[in-house]
Amino acid sequence: MKRTLSLLLLILCGIHYTTVLGNNPEQSIFDSRVGLVDEFMRRFNLEDSPYDSTEVAVSRIVNLFNAENFTSETDPLYTAAVEFASAAVKSGTILSYTDSLWYAKAQCIARYKKEKVSFDLTLKVEPLGRDMYKWSILKASGDIFRLSPSATGTGFRLMPDDHEVNFMSLHEITSLQTSCITNYAASDVNIDPTTVFFTMVYDGQLEIDHVSSLEFIFCQVPGWRFTVRHFDRESTNSGWLIDTILKL
Repeated sequence: MKRTLSLLLLILCGIHYTTVLGNNPEQSIFDSRVGLVDEFMRRFNLEDSPYDSTEVAVSRIVNLFNAENFTSETDPLYTAAVEFASAAVKSGTILSYTDSLWYAKAQCIARYKKEKVSFDLTLKVEPLGRDMYKWSILKASGDIFRLSPSATGTGFRLMPDDHEVNFMSLHEITSLQTSCITNYAASDVNIDPTTVFFTMVYDGQLEIDHVSSLEFIFCQVPGWRFTVRHFDRESTNSGWLIDTILKL
């Protein structure tokens, strides 16, 4: 077991083993790169080729980690990676696109009233009819959605007798003091950032330009949560790889 893990660590640290894989290093990189998220799932599920022992299965899952996170075989992160992979193999965890226990987190670059802004959108897979699925926006988060009032104080209130004059003050707070509108909210009102996002888009004030970074969060392995990101580099350890793990 120790010999196998030591060999695996050398591979993960980016050593080019051209003599083992052949005389075409570019082809070796192409074959090793995890080009698609679906491909990552297949490799994690050990579907690509049969294995004859738990030791080999664990090493193949560890091979899906971002090797730049490890410094040596005694590195705590490397030890945790082996523990994580062992838990995945022991539990028989299978990743699937249709799972409800994985999410996408996209960092978006957008324009709000012609100014450049950034924020995150969390998305999940939902069923859409028979054998059909879609990605849906689950949550929006970012400073732009916090709606912090430009001023605060005790003067932002509707008078106790406003009901006697048909709440005439409502016109003023929605025309002259719009940046302070949240000061007039009831104490138990929760201003949801996701609703603010949809409202801004609906009114044509917010337009997404592109996604600057993307990660996927998986929660299928019992007792663990892990994230997968894309690493674009000329290495056999590239493509969609496990970047972080968290033992719950």
